[in-house]
Amino acid sequence: MNSTNVATLNEHLLRRPEPIREDLALYITEHLEEIEEALRSSANSFELSDELKAEIDRRMESYDRNPHEGVSWDELRDRLLSSR
Repeated sequence: MNSTNVATLNEHLLRRPEPIREDLALYITEHLEEIEEALRSSANSFELSDELKAEIDRRMESYDRNPHEGVSWDELRDRLLSSR
């Protein structure tokens, strides 16, 4: 999925009613360990597209400019798991 598709998906999700967004967040939190394991086990089995590499580079540059403007994966994961 390229960054345009990700942006379009994000916009689409944000236009959804709150209950749908809550359902999606609940699904993700309920399946977080499974999702993480699937990502870990498949990490070496695919090639990143040029668009995805560029998006990762863009986000890393954004982080380098503003390192305190987000949360770590561990912090986000803990928040999601504690909200179950």
